[in-house]
Amino acid sequence: MSIQGEAGAGTRERILGAALEIAGREGLEYLTTRKVSAEAGVNLGLLHYYFESKEALVEETLGRYFGEMRSVIEASQARGEDLRPEDMLTELFSSALEVATRRPAILFGLISRLVESVKESLRSGGGPAYPLTDAMATPFGPLASVQGLLVGRIKPLLTARLGGDEELASRRSIQLFASTFHPILFTPFPGMIFGYDLSTPESRRAYVRGVVEDALRLPPVAL
Repeated sequence: MSIQGEAGAGTRERILGAALEIAGREGLEYLTTRKVSAEAGVNLGLLHYYFESKEALVEETLGRYFGEMRSVIEASQARGEDLRPEDMLTELFSSALEVATRRPAILFGLISRLVESVKESLRSGGGPAYPLTDAMATPFGPLASVQGLLVGRIKPLLTARLGGDEELASRRSIQLFASTFHPILFTPFPGMIFGYDLSTPESRRAYVRGVVEDALRLPPVAL
């Protein structure tokens, strides 16, 4: 059978699976072709047949990671079409948080890349938004896809609940994103400083539910 046939597809999937595991537990900066070939059980030459460079492997690993997150979010959205806004948003963000929790080191690596990209843009005379608006090239494209899916769903829900105030809905959207993923990015401080136990899916869902309720709460009416 050709290397491009069914056996070849299986080998490629095995390589990507190994790359996800390594990146998820160690970080993107530790994702080397040598490590991946060893974990996948393939020789280095075969790995390079499918992925010409480490960067190509990293980019496709990120694409697979955010593809996994997107699939989970889409499934949650389909299940929650008839739910109240509180339940729909809890479903969406709990699902995204569970994917992030399984492979936290990937988020750290991606944020590091975003920061370096912004710094490079500033050094070359551009603005801080430039790297994110320049066609959203890989590896930021998959992130933008997931973010677009969430924003396209949550912004209308928040705007409707908050009396049509789009500016307030935008601020609450940012707060919702930041609060949901804060426990991953700043582990173990939420538990050490604020006493949150987010070690189980149930506790993480309860946390997200509280964050969602905060985001949907109308501000007090001025007297």
